[in-house]
Amino acid sequence: MPKKRKAIPPPPKTRRPKGSGSSSPDTRRGGWKGKVPVGKTAAGATHYRYFHADSQRAVEELMRTATRPDPDTVTVSEWCDRWLLACKVRASSKKVYAARVEERIRPSLGAVKLAALTAWDIEVAAGAWVGNANTVRDTIGTLGTILKAARKARLVTENVVELVTRPEASATKFDLFTRAELGLILNATLIEHRLHTFAVLVLTGARIGEAIALQPTDFDAAKGELSISRTWTAGGEGPPKSKNSTRTLKDVPQELHAILTAGPPRCHYATAVSRWEALLKSLRLRYRSPHQIRHSVASYGLADAIPVVDLAEHLGHTPEELLRTYGHPTGANVSGAILRLVRGPQGGAV
Repeated sequence: MPKKRKAIPPPPKTRRPKGSGSSSPDTRRGGWKGKVPVGKTAAGATHYRYFHADSQRAVEELMRTATRPDPDTVTVSEWCDRWLLACKVRASSKKVYAARVEERIRPSLGAVKLAALTAWDIEVAAGAWVGNANTVRDTIGTLGTILKAARKARLVTENVVELVTRPEASATKFDLFTRAELGLILNATLIEHRLHTFAVLVLTGARIGEAIALQPTDFDAAKGELSISRTWTAGGEGPPKSKNSTRTLKDVPQELHAILTAGPPRCHYATAVSRWEALLKSLRLRYRSPHQIRHSVASYGLADAIPVVDLAEHLGHTPEELLRTYGHPTGANVSGAILRLVRGPQGGAV
């Protein structure tokens, strides 16, 4: 009689640490789903935070970031990773934040314990960061946002970035298009279909991403109204830049009606920039970015005494943002205007 083999016991089942949640295949949407207990409801039931990702590893990484780290051991680098995973911003904005972390914050401050970080540490690190004054200021600002989240999570007692002395911002030089140049651009872009995007910029002051994302359904020809509710970025189509950027433009110029009814050409940003460069070259105009059209339109609108509140609403800003961002000198004859105020339009004494 053959000898019976000894049964091999199955490997012991491993359980996730208590309170760290659970994950399983998502049979409805595909991929994996997970949940982590984050507190109790008023009735005493467990309140969960839910996650979804393409793989088990990815969803468990999201779950890991939902659990609060040890305040005594977490480093700046570790908290930056958690913050980047958790922050809900546009893909293009997250890409900028990640670059600031990888290029400047992590190499110089990543190993420092979060709770031990001081304003002096940040100032010393910032002194060695590569970039101009505005780049350094922006990176310090991002670090301040990261530490604000750490304070909310009760990992630090204060945001030490508030004590940091930042370098003076370097003045940004704006090279506005003249009114005559805007007229040349408009005449050229109204004719050719692939350049219609730039006609929209000149006659509405919209951002180029907003113009690229326009669809025929956004324009109401009967009312002459154009709804701006999305934009195009490097990460694809998404919501506008800010809450105020979602807006409706009224009394759209008649020159744009046919263009907006058909819809401006849909293309990638890089393609639009390439067409823009060729256009300026053909018109023998020095290069300025398409965004300079918006600055030019806004500046001339202020110079022509369009009510600030109305112009701000049209461009998707608050009045304060409008004046701070687009209040550029336009070459207006201020002395002549003052003389007319004093002597009156006929040149006589008031």
